[in-house]
Amino acid sequence: MNDEPCLTIREAAACDAAAMAGIKVDTWRVAYRGIISDEYLDALSYAEVEGRFRNVISVPGPGEQFMVAEAGGKVIGFVIFGPERAVAAESRGEVYAVYVRPEHHGRGVGRKLMVAAACRLMEQGMRSLTVWTLDQARSRHFYERLGGRMASSKTAHIGGAGYVHVAYCWSDMRLCFEP
Repeated sequence: MNDEPCLTIREAAACDAAAMAGIKVDTWRVAYRGIISDEYLDALSYAEVEGRFRNVISVPGPGEQFMVAEAGGKVIGFVIFGPERAVAAESRGEVYAVYVRPEHHGRGVGRKLMVAAACRLMEQGMRSLTVWTLDQARSRHFYERLGGRMASSKTAHIGGAGYVHVAYCWSDMRLCFEP
């Protein structure tokens, strides 16, 4: 694996919303082409996603946190995380989203974002971590390489169609995510 040179992980700000939207839309169009309908992917709007990011960064949900990866003065990835949404347990964290610009895949950016999120969650007393991804997504292998174990599945709807989502879990983040 090639590490991204001069990578900085920092708190996201509302001014990062446009970059984050570009990363999410571009990543979805690459990663989910052939899985999610082309019509849905082609209709994704940078402006709409940017507006949503600007709103949630400005007024985050309970415990929700945002970090970006920056290289060469440009945001190239982000992670959104906080307490696990499905379970009311103080010891469980969740990565809600982690995305890296496709041209930066394989350079350690996603791993560093996951480590940063896990470290922050551990500082807040959380011990375990969950992340959900599409069953057919190539990102599953990323989570497996980080030590995640598939724990459960559910059907989620995207653009009116049902897709199987799988949960990857780390029962003890300290074993995989120490800095």
